[in-house]
Amino acid sequence: MAEEEVIFSGGGGNKPPVLMWDGPAAGNGSLRVSAFDYGYSVYALAVSPSGSRLAAGTRAGLLRVHALETFRAREGAKPIFEVFHGADLKTAVLALAFATDGLLASGGQDGQIKVWDVHQGKRVAQIDAHPGGLVALCPLGSLVLASIGVDGFLRVWDLNTLEARHESGPFPLPKIKALTGLDFHPQSGQLVHASRSGDLHVYDTRKDFAKRVVRVHDGDFCAVACGAELVATAGSADASLKLWPPTFDTPAWAVSLAGPVTAVGWAGDKVVMTVSQDGGGQFWRVNHELRMIGRPASQDLRTCVGLPPALIGRSQLRSALEWREQQLADAGALIGQSGSEARQRLLHIIDGLRDRGFSAEASLLIADVARSEDRVLWELESRLALAQGLGDDPAAVPAHYAVAELLERLKEPELAVLHYEKALRIDDNYRDARERIERLRSHAMMAVSPEGFTRADFGKGELIPQELEKYTVLDKKFRWRSVFDVMKLGTEPTKIDLEDLAEPMTAELKRNDSDTGPVDVLRTTMIQGRDRREVQWLSVPCGNSNSGLAYALELEPQGNASRKTAYGVLDPALLHIPDDATASQHNRQVQDAWERLAQSPNTKTWLAEIHESADRAIRHLTARQDHGW
Repeated sequence: MAEEEVIFSGGGGNKPPVLMWDGPAAGNGSLRVSAFDYGYSVYALAVSPSGSRLAAGTRAGLLRVHALETFRAREGAKPIFEVFHGADLKTAVLALAFATDGLLASGGQDGQIKVWDVHQGKRVAQIDAHPGGLVALCPLGSLVLASIGVDGFLRVWDLNTLEARHESGPFPLPKIKALTGLDFHPQSGQLVHASRSGDLHVYDTRKDFAKRVVRVHDGDFCAVACGAELVATAGSADASLKLWPPTFDTPAWAVSLAGPVTAVGWAGDKVVMTVSQDGGGQFWRVNHELRMIGRPASQDLRTCVGLPPALIGRSQLRSALEWREQQLADAGALIGQSGSEARQRLLHIIDGLRDRGFSAEASLLIADVARSEDRVLWELESRLALAQGLGDDPAAVPAHYAVAELLERLKEPELAVLHYEKALRIDDNYRDARERIERLRSHAMMAVSPEGFTRADFGKGELIPQELEKYTVLDKKFRWRSVFDVMKLGTEPTKIDLEDLAEPMTAELKRNDSDTGPVDVLRTTMIQGRDRREVQWLSVPCGNSNSGLAYALELEPQGNASRKTAYGVLDPALLHIPDDATASQHNRQVQDAWERLAQSPNTKTWLAEIHESADRAIRHLTARQDHGW
């Protein structure tokens, strides 16, 4: 049961009660906090900003304040403050609001707002707010109150000056004026109230009380209450309960009720209490659906109130942070442990952190687990997500630094420099980031692009899948022409020019009806480890446009001879992938092509056939040279 899952209600009858419902979702019953004499029906309730005070106001004008501990009252507790709002028993208290924990405002049929110092037990201010009577009060922050009067106006008061800061146009009050709902949603800064027409009037307190009107019910309604996230409204005419997001575009949940509702309140952020016109009550649980979970015994109820939504949010945040710290401590003890049970527990903790909104902590935990298992790309993906999610927050600096270290390890110096620079933009003296940038500027892979380079540092193709995965994580397209097979074939006793070999090679391939594209002489820079080497190739692409396969022959001059080396090459440019493909789509197609090449015996067969053709073309060329043709 959540600590804040508590709600108070006020009733009528022979002994009008103030009741506390502690954990209604768990089926807990009510506790009688206080009881009044006959004729003192409770129409107004309020809880102080810290949840340490509960106030009740009656039809006879008497108001009481009770102390709360951990948001709860004791049964039959003595009031810590008691006073009549007016001079006689005819001035009913219809509205209450705590401006602070120690200052309570009451509003009644006399149209006055009276402010009481609960600690000193005396009145400290009075405002003639609404001629004809006052029916609703709501705090908008320390020493700012909103009020609604029988005159049909909403006014906002500054309790420092006792002057009105804002006044609305007139609106139709609900038929039961004494229960006109008025509440404030602190998360969105919106002040809302009910109306007889079924319209919810919404004022944006952050934009000079700009007003909009939203149809929420068909006909009269008076019940509205703001929760930590959602706003509850309940109809009198259409007998329905609806829960709205602060945008009020479409209800998140809606249910039909047995009869008209006069009051609604929140017990925490998942349980709603409705009070019906006949005095009955119902509890509703929000959990993937809106479902009734209880119907209190008849108490002749009039109204209800939960804890302030801002207080619920703070309580939940405190509980959530305590839970998060415990989860991270448990995860720390599991990291490095072997076995499926430890891994499953870690995954459960990570999923729980994400579900509770701690996505940054989940990403950091995944990265730590990945590092302990030396899973570099998994760690990179997690730390990238963390850095991007934190934006320009100072907490992002270590994340960018860690990403840059991983990119150094993965031979991506340009991107590593980018992340070191991002760290320095937030903290211009972070660790050794500047020294690392200077060192990386001379890295062999700096300013190297696929257009004029060929990678021969992927270990005969073993690292190509890792590179494809890395580029997908980085949201980049893998375009590298990549050597996956090397065949050192000895030396030709004759010095051969590749330009001269292109024509007989083309003729030989045509004679054998080989499955190839056009022969070309290609100049490229080959990267092998930390070395770069200028290479000239005779390049022969496979005729199958779906393969990405190419044969390359290098003839290095060795005095008057030529040393022969042939290569199997994966060339993404041969796959004709659309330019508008995403990095993930592009890399998936390259991955598919690589898997076909690596798994198919036809790959080596094709390379061998093309090399045989190259040998015949070389013999034909050297014969011509020997004869002076």
